[in-house]
Amino acid sequence: MPKTISIANKRIIGPMIRLERLRLGLTKEQLIHDNQGKSICSLSTLYRIEKGKVIQDDIIYYDLIKKLNRSYEENSLLDNAVKDLSYNLVNYFETLNAVDADEILSYLKSFNKINSFYYKEIFSSCTDILHVSLNQRKLTPNEYQYYQRMMEFMPEPYNILLLHLCFCHVHNYNQDISEICSYEPILMKYQSYLFIQTDFLLLLRCERRFIEYQKIHSTVMDKIDKRNLINQKCKVLSYYVGTIADIQKPELCNTLKELEQLLNNEKQRLNSAIYSNVLLMLAMTYYVDLKDYRKASLLFESLFIEDPLKIYSSGIYYFSACDLSRIKPLQEILDKIDINQANIYLRYFYYKYLNGFKITDLVHYLKTEVLDELKENGNQLKIGVFKNQWNLLISESPNKYYKDYYRFIKNFE
Repeated sequence: MPKTISIANKRIIGPMIRLERLRLGLTKEQLIHDNQGKSICSLSTLYRIEKGKVIQDDIIYYDLIKKLNRSYEENSLLDNAVKDLSYNLVNYFETLNAVDADEILSYLKSFNKINSFYYKEIFSSCTDILHVSLNQRKLTPNEYQYYQRMMEFMPEPYNILLLHLCFCHVHNYNQDISEICSYEPILMKYQSYLFIQTDFLLLLRCERRFIEYQKIHSTVMDKIDKRNLINQKCKVLSYYVGTIADIQKPELCNTLKELEQLLNNEKQRLNSAIYSNVLLMLAMTYYVDLKDYRKASLLFESLFIEDPLKIYSSGIYYFSACDLSRIKPLQEILDKIDINQANIYLRYFYYKYLNGFKITDLVHYLKTEVLDELKENGNQLKIGVFKNQWNLLISESPNKYYKDYYRFIKNFE
């Protein structure tokens, strides 16, 4: 006889059965009959199970899971591991201690061979929560939707971790303001968690609610200083720099100075993901807001030496900063580019500096590949980068490429 399923696990397994059914594209009518056509349960019973209601008959759960081509066996050791993981993850996101993240990831690897329904989903989601926070992977649209649904029925604090995962995905990748703002009610509900408060700061910044932002920023910084959370301080100060830049407040330079000193003095104690993300934010602030291209190029160089993969998302701003400050890019940075991983924008600079493209070749690439990509996926910042490239090309070959330049620019007027 299969083991009895605990009431607590039934409340989670039921909604997980629904998620797996939807993932496989099965209707409710298909699920309630086994492979021999025998009835497993009624539609009303399945409805209750998928809503997290507890059904006493364990066999129904086992048969539904079997119909999903999965298996399940209750395991008290794994149940305890699930609880420990959720609290350890909360502690990590409160402190952002890199050692804690490494230990959790190492611990999670010990469960890689677990294939039991429910446990596998839990351990996989824990891995995703960490990897996404460390910028080691991006959720697919289906994964994002899956975790949104999972967040609705998981108990606290696990639902808080999924909230953080989903909000960060929307903020960092979707960047849809209306969807970001839709998270406000649930973020407000869990303000007792420091890392949820920092998520709320990002929401306030997106909505340009600066008075509220400053109030919560002060509260968060007080908590951080009392607990001496260096990584959190670095992260929250970087948010503040961006916010100050948005509203052009005079304390921007002072905050930048404080943040740069923090990076220099505490580098060995900082989480590497936090360190590289803050370096990127600083470099972009000097590039976009202060237009100090020399300083921006130096920060980008430090960033790419520390985290070479960042060159594929931000390298064009480094090369643009170098061009605007009339300096040559570091050969060490150029050598890190794998052309097979580079997008169309980065390839332009690769061809410019490493492939020895002639001006005519660069003009053709701008008129074709870059223009098509900008029209489909560009933004004002990227358009500005390549307007500057046109200006440089024209300055090197006066009166030769004006017609091409004006045809290019006309697409963005």
